[in-house]
Amino acid sequence: ELVDHARDLGQPIPVGFGVTRREQSAQIVSPGARTLAHRADSHVFGPRVPRPRDAEAYWREVDHERAAMSASVGRWQRIRAALSLRTFKRA
Repeated sequence: ELVDHARDLGQPIPVGFGVTRREQSAQIVSPGARTLAHRADSHVFGPRVPRPRDAEAYWREVDHERAAMSASVGRWQRIRAALSLRTFKRA
């Protein structure tokens, strides 16, 4: 979600085969991106399935970061991001 939103906002985020979530998070202009990438990896590759409340807390933080990223740009850039098709473009 953060990578897609960052790309929609015009941030140059590397994509494609072999680019890790952590590498992408280093390029996102968001103070919580790296922490969220590490947490996502621990949920995906960890020894157990995350508890529902942990998953809910994670997605709340993602929503908070997306809102912060949107708030850091102007109105027209937010509108362009909302209409952007970059998310659907192949890497």
